[in-house]
Amino acid sequence: MKAFEAAQGVAIRQANMTGNDAQFAALRTGAAFDAVTPSLSEMTQYVRSSLIQPLDASRIPGMARLYDVFAAMDVMRDAGGATYCGATIRMRRARRSG
Repeated sequence: MKAFEAAQGVAIRQANMTGNDAQFAALRTGAAFDAVTPSLSEMTQYVRSSLIQPLDASRIPGMARLYDVFAAMDVMRDAGGATYCGATIRMRRARRSG
């Protein structure tokens, strides 16, 4: 994260939660976060509660490499088609020379 902070001129603060219940409760009581990581099994609860905003997938170059199994999950989108979770993105391995 240090390299990202330096390149972007930002400071990242992490708030580690004990689980989905703690994270959901923190958001419900007004805690503000730039990014959260609810489990896929809890995603619908977050979306229905309007506690998270959809992602602008056009601004995330790696979304094109999203694993098909995740891209097809209903919990990834709301009824209007907005994307809420990037899940796991395939990373390309660098080729080794020699």
